[in-house]
Amino acid sequence: MCGPLLLLFVGMPALELYSILKVGEEVGAGNTMMLLVFSFFLGLTVIRGQSFAAVQRLRAGIPPQGEVLSGPLLFVAALLFMFPGFVSDAVALPLLLPPIRRLVARLIAKRFGRPWDGPDGPGGSFGGGRATITVMRIGGPGPGDP
Repeated sequence: MCGPLLLLFVGMPALELYSILKVGEEVGAGNTMMLLVFSFFLGLTVIRGQSFAAVQRLRAGIPPQGEVLSGPLLFVAALLFMFPGFVSDAVALPLLLPPIRRLVARLIAKRFGRPWDGPDGPGGSFGGGRATITVMRIGGPGPGDP
């Protein structure tokens, strides 16, 4: 248990720092900083867009069937983009592509023993049933509500 945690908390930042320094040598410090800031804002944009899309689907009454793992994988990609460094960006970039996300979702579902229901992903209606989602607003009606 200590090995993977040590690798995660010591090895990954060291690898990220090394990659930043190497990129800085090649393209210059200013361009490297701009790339890091760009990747941070890309991650922020992915999080905001994913959150907005999820809320819109829930408001429309669409249950999250195929996106059970797609949303969290996009969130992980966004966090990786926001982490400073180019190695984490290289891991995050493929997660933005839907076919790669579906493949990763299948691998996660297989690893943790969840059934695979639909063409787009695990989840939705485990066992063939339908899920009902009720969205409640706390604090009274919002703007434009009757």
